[in-house]
Amino acid sequence: MNESSIPSVRKYKYEKPKWLNVFIIYGLIFAGIVPVMFLLYLFISGNAAGMEINLLLALPINLGVIISAVGAWKGKNIARIFFFILISINYILIGINNLMLMNSDIATGNEISRIGRGIIYPALYIWYFNRVSVKECFS
Repeated sequence: MNESSIPSVRKYKYEKPKWLNVFIIYGLIFAGIVPVMFLLYLFISGNAAGMEINLLLALPINLGVIISAVGAWKGKNIARIFFFILISINYILIGINNLMLMNSDIATGNEISRIGRGIIYPALYIWYFNRVSVKECFS
């Protein structure tokens, strides 16, 4: 038996679950692109006074979400892991920020829903991206 007659072993490529692209696109837009555009707008317009450190700390998280979302879209497992971790960190920090805002004098009243979003979104992303059917799609 010569070498050319031995069948090659191929890794089976799993079909993406239908909601995977929705989760990736939603995270890319609302935890990546929109916050980065908003941060750039604040710095360009000069309205970032007093918040520079907070904004500069948020920027790497948002840029990391963009980069890991592209990697997750391409099927990279390490990007999947970083994606749901960074999404979780992003929304947990939003929830903490709104909790502190709610305890201050300048609260507007809709912080409760944002605190809930800071709990629900990370749980949803961690649950979905750790499902067996989703893990099978990533190399």
